[in-house]
Amino acid sequence: MVAAIPPYNFHHRSNNNNSIDMNLPRDIATVAEDPTQSQSLQDLLEMSPLATSQIMIERLSDNIHNLMNLPRDIATVAEDPTQSQSLQDLLEMSPLATSQIMIERLSDNIHNLMNLPRDIATVAEDPTQSQSLQDLLEMSPLATSQIMIERLSDNIHNLMITQHGQSLFFKLIENCNPNQLNQIVTNLGQMIPNVALEIYGNFVMQTTVQFLGMEVGEYVCARLKGQYVALSITKNGSHLVEKCIRYNPRGIFYLVEDLLEDPKTLMKVAQQEFGNFVVQSALELTQNQPENEVEDLHMRLYATLEYEFSQAINITKYGLYVTKCMKKITRVFI
Repeated sequence: MVAAIPPYNFHHRSNNNNSIDMNLPRDIATVAEDPTQSQSLQDLLEMSPLATSQIMIERLSDNIHNLMNLPRDIATVAEDPTQSQSLQDLLEMSPLATSQIMIERLSDNIHNLMNLPRDIATVAEDPTQSQSLQDLLEMSPLATSQIMIERLSDNIHNLMITQHGQSLFFKLIENCNPNQLNQIVTNLGQMIPNVALEIYGNFVMQTTVQFLGMEVGEYVCARLKGQYVALSITKNGSHLVEKCIRYNPRGIFYLVEDLLEDPKTLMKVAQQEFGNFVVQSALELTQNQPENEVEDLHMRLYATLEYEFSQAINITKYGLYVTKCMKKITRVFI
């Protein structure tokens, strides 16, 4: 038979430090099961809220859920409005300690707390749900981003091709560490060309190449190999190609190699509304870089265009822009 817990003496001493003598055991949660002791603790919190709450938080660290009579499954408990409000009150009283405990307890089922399915990409198409996820990322960036990355592993590309999913993706990469960012890009893998052809996905790819570092940018540029021609002749695609060749050293190689695979295709790109800008940029960038390998690309590109234009029966106004660009460029032939 367990002996009754004797009453504890909460004695307030008025001295210069206004200190509190709390003859309490370490297990405050067990003590607080007794209504008299619980009231004494509440009185003490009113007398000296800052000092007392700090000591309680430290003592309770691993069993604060017992104080609230909560099981480990916070997500299930929070379905009850009273319990949910209790958790919210606790978060306001002690945000750092409580949020850390909640994050650890929720790790694998935080989606249940938010009433979300595992398919985050689909959920994020709804603007309200997308904003809720973004708010969660701000509250707990590292833990939440890791859970999201794991859940999105096979379909993160779907998150990037919708308006509100795109917003969530930007918030996700904003709160990622370098390892998590590499994990996201690796998960994208062969889906990068498909994402690049979508309106929202294209903008995500542009941002990725321009702002997420050389290594990530080079990975994206390499994955787009074989798609540069198709991208060059669309409005959004041509913007992405420009980002690839201006913000990553390897981008210009992949582009020119794709363009030179078929001279007739090169001419179609050069005479097209958006493609002509890509071809002009390729001519200028390959001329302005002194490396021998780039110089060779420049000579091959220039020579192919020169021959094809000389044989062309009809030259569009866009093709004329390219020929004007060629006249301004100094030829570097031996």
